[in-house]
Amino acid sequence: SQAAHIIGWFTTDPEVFSLALQGFRIFAFAFLVNGITIITSGFFTAVGNGKISAFIAGMNSIVFTLGFAAVLPGLMGISGVWVCVPLAEVSAMVMSVAFFIKFKGVYLTPDKKQPGLNPVLTNQGS
Repeated sequence: SQAAHIIGWFTTDPEVFSLALQGFRIFAFAFLVNGITIITSGFFTAVGNGKISAFIAGMNSIVFTLGFAAVLPGLMGISGVWVCVPLAEVSAMVMSVAFFIKFKGVYLTPDKKQPGLNPVLTNQGS
């Protein structure tokens, strides 16, 4: 497998290899949902709402990850360490999608006065 090949670059110890392979498989799940959080955070930055963008990033990077890291290893052992980041990513994705749904009417509704024109990008009315 690709994971085994990559891990082989760093260790030949069978115990470490086995532990890393287990962790790699758990941790890799985070990459599946990570993109949604990044895109949503980028969307809020692009529409000028840096507060929500920063909130999403901070919750993901600090609050969710550290919160899970404080609790899960005690409950799950070494697997709890590996699960922290994927759970933080899923939590951040759910929060990001909730923000997107809440604010989609604000940012994705065309201007009623000038359909199809974004007043920020045009000089209309100035």
